[in-house]
Amino acid sequence: MKNIDLHYTIDANYRSLMEQFIDALIHASQTKGKERHANNLPFEKQKICRINRDVGIGYGLGQIIKKAEEVTKLPPDKGILELCGIINYAAGLMVVLKEQIKNKSNCNVDHKEISNKICLCINKEISEGNCDNKRR
Repeated sequence: MKNIDLHYTIDANYRSLMEQFIDALIHASQTKGKERHANNLPFEKQKICRINRDVGIGYGLGQIIKKAEEVTKLPPDKGILELCGIINYAAGLMVVLKEQIKNKSNCNVDHKEISNKICLCINKEISEGNCDNKRR
């Protein structure tokens, strides 16, 4: 395992927010995520990101919704673990969406207009926005 030394200064008013992110990071990198899903791969190559690339971001959004519903049925300690999962699924979505932004100019996917708000890409990825049938 390769470690990175990270130093970042945050506004003290956001300390509790950072603590939640750290809990989610530990959940992904040292407990359930590592044990069940990591396969010694970097986060962006794990299935949490790969499946979003393969079938679209609806996968990750669906996982977030499922976990959010489960939180209401669990004791607080187990609910916190599910919330860590939500943060990690959201982070996986962010990785994939940032890749899409970065690669936007290199996109060779033809988009077919479904409605004025939703475009269905030939590669099965659904993205919101205006669809003009141009390569994005």
